[in-house]
Amino acid sequence: MNILFWNTHINYNINPYIASIVKDHDIDIIVLAEYVADDDQLIGLVSKNGHRIKEYITDGCKRIRIFGKYISVEPAEQSYLP
Repeated sequence: MNILFWNTHINYNINPYIASIVKDHDIDIIVLAEYVADDDQLIGLVSKNGHRIKEYITDGCKRIRIFGKYISVEPAEQSYLP
């Protein structure tokens, strides 16, 4: 399993780079921090490269977005522990 984690730091033009990495390294799970780009565009770019991904629900954390190629993923609640 290949996992990509990237803090995109509010970069609206990051999707082509993410799609390229997914293709080049056969990424299964994409975890993005501070992701604000268009998620539909990301899914479309990745699909053009022959990969199918979907977004997973991440209850309790709006700063982390998770995408992946696995269909049966159960969401879990995230919380902050001081």
